[in-house]
Amino acid sequence: MHRRQQFLFLLLLIATITIVSAAMSATPILFALAIDRLAAGGSPETGVTLVLALIAPDNLVLHIFGPSSVLFGTHADLLKSPEYSAFVSGVAGLDTA
Repeated sequence: MHRRQQFLFLLLLIATITIVSAAMSATPILFALAIDRLAAGGSPETGVTLVLALIAPDNLVLHIFGPSSVLFGTHADLLKSPEYSAFVSGVAGLDTA
């Protein structure tokens, strides 16, 4: 009986590791697909097509607004930028067509 419990526990452990590994592998792929979907329908004339923040040490952030505007700085820099103001006020929006 003890060996059977060990075997079932081993199967459960292998299944858990497999599921977690698959989920971790799929996350970057799904993130990339979401970025492609956001960027596909946009053009410079439609305003902000994509907002992407990559947070680095020391609170430095790279912000990408659409295909042509890139900001690098802190979150405070982003909040003061006209691109972000237009995005928040609804003048420019995300095009997810």
